[in-house]
Amino acid sequence: MTNDQNREEQARNLALDLHEGQWYDKDRGIPYSQHVDDAVAVLRRFGYEDEDLIAAEYLHDAVEDSERRAATLQMIIIDIGQDVADLVWAVTDGLGKNRRERHEASFEKMNAHPRAILVKLGDRIANVEAGKKMGKRGLVKMYRKEYPEFHRRLYRPGHADEMWAHLEELLA
Repeated sequence: MTNDQNREEQARNLALDLHEGQWYDKDRGIPYSQHVDDAVAVLRRFGYEDEDLIAAEYLHDAVEDSERRAATLQMIIIDIGQDVADLVWAVTDGLGKNRRERHEASFEKMNAHPRAILVKLGDRIANVEAGKKMGKRGLVKMYRKEYPEFHRRLYRPGHADEMWAHLEELLA
């Protein structure tokens, strides 16, 4: 990390580098950087400013979207730090033949690192908000269908209740 960059800036720059050439919505010309910025904005909107949490939100998809998962995680450890890498790893889907199987391992990892649930909620809210804004009914429908299990597996009373309520309202 350079002296003139804080961990958040370093994480954002690494995320932009790792997601270079990826599109959040290619048809609309929306680069993937928009999604990571939106996810971070969700955390901030709900009052979360912790530097490691924000850094992890910037990098939440970096390992999952990389063909070199271990190498990407190692980059995060070296460039940003172990605590951020642990949060990123916790929200990274496991391997599996379908979406449900891939999520199964990440539920267990997130429950072992409760702050990772905040990262996942920021991501999920950003995805649903963007899906609604862009009229992607199928995407919103998928998240609506997954919500009961998502909530059952990750919700903890008194932990991010405002974020959970907002997600539920979005999906109603």
